[in-house]
Amino acid sequence: PVKGMDAIPKQLALNFTMAGGRIKMNTTVTEIDKCSISDGTDIYVLTTYNYASGQNAWYYAKKVVLGLTKSQIQRIHWRALETAKQRDLLESVFSRAASKLVLAFDNPWWRQESLLYLNLTKGRTVSTLPTRQTFYFMSPNPDITNRSFALLYNDGSHANSWSSLASSHFKPFLGSSPSVFPVTETLVQEALRQIAVNHNVAKDIIGHPYFGYFMMWNHEFTPTNVPGYGPYMPSESWHVWLPGYNFTEVSEAVMQLDSDWDVYICGEAYSLQQGWTEGALQTADRVLARFFDISPFVHHTDEGKL
Repeated sequence: PVKGMDAIPKQLALNFTMAGGRIKMNTTVTEIDKCSISDGTDIYVLTTYNYASGQNAWYYAKKVVLGLTKSQIQRIHWRALETAKQRDLLESVFSRAASKLVLAFDNPWWRQESLLYLNLTKGRTVSTLPTRQTFYFMSPNPDITNRSFALLYNDGSHANSWSSLASSHFKPFLGSSPSVFPVTETLVQEALRQIAVNHNVAKDIIGHPYFGYFMMWNHEFTPTNVPGYGPYMPSESWHVWLPGYNFTEVSEAVMQLDSDWDVYICGEAYSLQQGWTEGALQTADRVLARFFDISPFVHHTDEGKL
């Protein structure tokens, strides 16, 4: 999207609220139960917890859709998850951690006259070092400002190596923003060292960034509330199928883990396009079409099934 990837969830949220929906930020579902009313209809009771206020709240629904990651689903107290079959279905994917580090510079160091031989303008550098992927961005209006920034993205074990440097035990980086993972001087210096190695240049040539921001997605971390930043609810970044599972069959089965419960699951985790926004949107489309009789946006051709 022209306005960035966050334009997609923002537009979806706007459409949802305009249709009468309500969005509760910083809130997670901790328990799902059901009871029958006088006419025999099942009503689902959702217990939620707000990380910012520390308060529980209860909501009632005729149907429930969970657009969550693997670990978020597994943390819910829900009787449908108590059988070995359902637990095995959820264990069919492996959770991946990921991190992003943004470093902003007053000038694009890679455009210095002495480094023009590198022929760097913008784009991506890939390395076997923990920096893994570094994306370079320059100002679209150099006549107004020459500021630029580098974005370091990595996942798996490489992501965890960076989180160990984002600790309050280290000296904070003066240009950092409040975050559950503080940008430290140690983290910045190590990032600059590896960037210099990637391009075979002296670290001093790169200079010192004026701003830094670090974020980590890892379901193994503990939920916390950071002053000046807000609540942090740990979650994996994306998922991959484990060997030994028929992922087309599991993807179908996970949409409704128990036929006795009108509780449905969608999201990237158990999709056929893991790691991408498309997977989350496609599974949401399938759930709405199959269980809510809403015309699909995409006509799926997998054995004629939606």
